[in-house]
Amino acid sequence: MSLRLNKAIGYALPDLVPNDPRINQESPLLNWPRLEEENENFVTPSFEGYIAWLKEAAAAGASAIRSRSQPASGFGTNIEATLLQIMIDKARGTARLTDAVIYQRESGPDILLLIPPVYIHSWLRRDDSIDYAEARLQPGGGLDNKLVRTDVGFGAYSTRFMDDDGTDLSSTAAEFVQFAEAGMPSDELDRIARDIRPLDWKFNDDRQLYAGAAEASARIVPTVPSDLRRLSAYGQLFTSDDVWKQLRPVLYTYWS
Repeated sequence: MSLRLNKAIGYALPDLVPNDPRINQESPLLNWPRLEEENENFVTPSFEGYIAWLKEAAAAGASAIRSRSQPASGFGTNIEATLLQIMIDKARGTARLTDAVIYQRESGPDILLLIPPVYIHSWLRRDDSIDYAEARLQPGGGLDNKLVRTDVGFGAYSTRFMDDDGTDLSSTAAEFVQFAEAGMPSDELDRIARDIRPLDWKFNDDRQLYAGAAEASARIVPTVPSDLRRLSAYGQLFTSDDVWKQLRPVLYTYWS
């Protein structure tokens, strides 16, 4: 069987080790091929099942999985369910939820990459003629898998940042990152860093998240889409509720 060249953007756990303790190796989203073979009653994770789960979570208030800035009504969860239904209706059977999780363990370093399900068709591509042409120009014919970490997210998430504890940050965080990359003087960066507030900041909230630029630079990371927090909960991907906070945006080129 010939290998296909794939390219994906998404969010990955950095520095995975074999049998990484952060990953639930029995997750149905990771091990569905084996589970299908071993258990004839196993139901492979699907968009239909995921949408039903999202709707149940929204009806229950989504208290366990809602994103940090979503209301307890599960509004964002309902929106995702609606968008996914529209997407799979248009896809006419070609969309698979399992494509949202890329888990590579056999060639090169272990990789776990997640794609927000609503972006499967735009954040993942296979068998692209331009990609093959580009690969042939690389040393060794571009046959090695390659993971590149980026400093910002993608699409709507390219200007959204959070603290590494998972707190979504105001747009001032994006300004800070931009000015820091441009080499703004440290005293000006310190001032901007002290002005950064949580996204859900209230007028009478006098918390100061960062004492200065050094602390802000060490703690500000690209926002992890709330879709991925829900996907990881549905697929039981992680062994701890906090692992999603370690996901970082990447570009991944791989053969499979």
